[in-house]
Amino acid sequence: MFRDQVKIPFGRKIVLFVLAGSITLLTGCGGDERPKGVLSEKQMVNVMTELYLSEEKVNKLAIPYDSIKELFPLFSERAFRKAGVSDTVFRRSLDYYMSQPQKLENIYTILVDSLNLKAQRASAHKNKDAAPE
Repeated sequence: MFRDQVKIPFGRKIVLFVLAGSITLLTGCGGDERPKGVLSEKQMVNVMTELYLSEEKVNKLAIPYDSIKELFPLFSERAFRKAGVSDTVFRRSLDYYMSQPQKLENIYTILVDSLNLKAQRASAHKNKDAAPE
């Protein structure tokens, strides 16, 4: 049932959980106004989706870790271009959302749902192509 869902390594889950808990405890609630120059939640999801997919592409390459460290900035730059934002705007937006735990949680929920949907579509497409006629 859950085979088609995106698999997040256990270590990353722990880091995300600790990060989210720390943010919640340290920042509390902030204002609802999004500052100028900060991406909307939908835009953040789009950029983060592109970054995650780029990271997956790099990780699937059969090359040493040192080479991956050299390649990932190129892949992430391409992801930012595809999303139509600069890395500076993304980082500023991420800083803002880290101070807004409820909004950040919403972004991650949508991100995971979006990635799961993409994985299900890819799996369905692969199964459709593999089915004998």
